[in-house]
Amino acid sequence: MLVKLNQIILFSLFAFFLAWALYPLYIRFLKYIHAGKQIREDAVTGEKSAIFSKMHSHKSGTPTMGG
Repeated sequence: MLVKLNQIILFSLFAFFLAWALYPLYIRFLKYIHAGKQIREDAVTGEKSAIFSKMHSHKSGTPTMGG
């Protein structure tokens, strides 16, 4: 039982540090392929959404991973 717990902890730590080390490279790759957020300029009704665009313009180009 203790051996299984040690393996779980070991593999969990390995996965955490592997993800921690590779995540900056992944973000850099997403920025390279321009997988960033596109800010809408038109509202649902078809009008220009100046307030929305102004409030969300700082998010332009942020990788969103589809979410």
